[in-house]
Amino acid sequence: MTLTTEQENIQIHHAYFGLYPSLMVKSPGRINIIGDHTDYHQGYAMPATVEESVYVSLKKNNSSHISVVAADYN
Repeated sequence: MTLTTEQENIQIHHAYFGLYPSLMVKSPGRINIIGDHTDYHQGYAMPATVEESVYVSLKKNNSSHISVVAADYN
């Protein structure tokens, strides 16, 4: 399963946990064509964005446990 929209991510979160997320973060994909690990050392880098993104949905559960689901790995 590939997550393509925020709405799909919200629905998957609700399906797994029975609650809607209170916070959702989307991080767009990035690749380094050249310069992996040199950009933060003031070296040359050539990054590019890709269409893939990572979504993280969060909801406090009032316990000391963390539940994590990778929806695209079933």
